[in-house]
Amino acid sequence: MLSEGDQMRYINVKYFVYAVLVIIYSGGSTLPFSVAKATEVLSATKPTELLIAGKDKDDFFGVWLSHTYTEAFSRLGIKFLYVEAPLKRVSKMTDSLQVDGDISRVVDYHDSHRNLVRVNESHHFLKFVAYTTDPTLKLTGWKSLENTPLRVEYIRGGARAESELTKLVMEKNLSMTSTYEQALKKLVSGRTDLFVNSESAILPFLNEGKYKETNIYVAGVLERVPMHMFLIKKHSQIASDLSRVLRDLKQEGLIEKYKIIARKTVVY
Repeated sequence: MLSEGDQMRYINVKYFVYAVLVIIYSGGSTLPFSVAKATEVLSATKPTELLIAGKDKDDFFGVWLSHTYTEAFSRLGIKFLYVEAPLKRVSKMTDSLQVDGDISRVVDYHDSHRNLVRVNESHHFLKFVAYTTDPTLKLTGWKSLENTPLRVEYIRGGARAESELTKLVMEKNLSMTSTYEQALKKLVSGRTDLFVNSESAILPFLNEGKYKETNIYVAGVLERVPMHMFLIKKHSQIASDLSRVLRDLKQEGLIEKYKIIARKTVVY
């Protein structure tokens, strides 16, 4: 993972190059033309590395996707650099063009972030589930939470959970937390009734970690949705190329291989 100082140096270099190109192409022309020309030149030049932001580089998904995209980008002659940040901050970083992309979001994420393009080949499907300590509680789909009196929690910055839950659950019954660990602690201690998240992110905690012996149950599946990488629009061609490479990795069995490596690597 890049340090904060390395991240800022990377971003500053990009803007320095941008400024130099503006100066080069500004001779005898108006500034708007110069900026447009500089942008054109930058876009036409294939980058040697891309800075991609995401949550929790060292958790299961982080390790799995790091392996996957390190290989995928290397086949395009591009170095993959992973910047770790909370999901809310990742959105701000892509919106402000501080980074080149977001490593994993739901299929329609770019509908609300118009400066992004989707890598159309998904890297995996995400199953959103509701966790509870009440074995009698049964739910099916997001709509089963409509006007629920239960206290529901989700991870801060989780775009899909936030989008769905804020439409269905009363504000007084809805809360956010920053980490899976915090969410599970609150659930077990009775401070919340439901925790909504992706099943594959939480299963390692329940199957292998210190929550293995706790009475946490799946109340129901809320949705199954494909997950994709998103890049800023100037990398549209790279997004298209990545889709092809991801299909190749799937056919070669490498994405599944990296998933197994992640399971063995990450300890909860």
